[in-house]
Amino acid sequence: MASSSYPLLSPGQPREPLDLNHFFDSTNSFTTQLSTFLSTIDDLSTLHESQLRSTDSSTGYGGGNTRLEGATSECSKQARELKDFLKRLELDQLLTERGGNLQEAKMKKQHCERLKKDLVEAVRKFEMAEHTYRNKVNDQLRRQYLIVNPSATEEELSSALESGNNNIFSSALLKSSRVQGATSALAAAKERHADIQRIEATIQELALLFEQMEEMVELQADVISHVEMKADTVMKDTEKAHTEIDTAVQLAKSARRKRWWCLLIGIAIVVVIVVIIVIVMVLKNQGAPSAPKRRRAIML
Repeated sequence: MASSSYPLLSPGQPREPLDLNHFFDSTNSFTTQLSTFLSTIDDLSTLHESQLRSTDSSTGYGGGNTRLEGATSECSKQARELKDFLKRLELDQLLTERGGNLQEAKMKKQHCERLKKDLVEAVRKFEMAEHTYRNKVNDQLRRQYLIVNPSATEEELSSALESGNNNIFSSALLKSSRVQGATSALAAAKERHADIQRIEATIQELALLFEQMEEMVELQADVISHVEMKADTVMKDTEKAHTEIDTAVQLAKSARRKRWWCLLIGIAIVVVIVVIIVIVMVLKNQGAPSAPKRRRAIML
């Protein structure tokens, strides 16, 4: 199954959210890959039944076990790829929301939630197939142990199943009169225990997968939040600088206005002084010729 071409977000690797057309193309691709995953699970369940029906460990059983291991590995691989694909879509939705396009982010979120629900159901189906197969394998092991030891107690059966120790079968084989059937049961038991170990490993992997599906967006959101915090700090510093610049501009304008007022007041004072001087001089000039006339009048 091909992986998506959209990389996971990581520190120092900024990216823009997808436009809706590319986003919907990605969701369609996810749905196609999910259908492939469901088909692979169905094939795995078919192999489970075939394996349980097989009794010849030297021929068909061994070959079937190899095919079963391959199918299980493929299912696990597809589940991991779908999980990563979904996380990329969820991160894109988060980037869209952080970018301020809330209507588009809401639309993307609805699609992501639907896809996540579908993926969870598919992984649960995979997990249930493994659980069912494990229970049936345990039932076969019980029957096989009873072949080599028909008088086994429930405690002995539980010990054989839980320990996975094939020596229990070997010891029972030495005491059994049904040698041929016991030999076949021992060989099958070894294969069944190998199956159980593989199933347990797969179930643990699926449990981890579920945890990652819940946690990964939060971890990546922390990365985005860290980037946003830095961006907010830069924005606040920029706004502060703009405020200080605006204040300085206002102060400069105020200083210029004061200088102009001072200049105007100075000019007005000069004008008033000049006017006063002119008036005084005019008055003096007007009063100067009248003195000789007064003197002549007195002499007469």
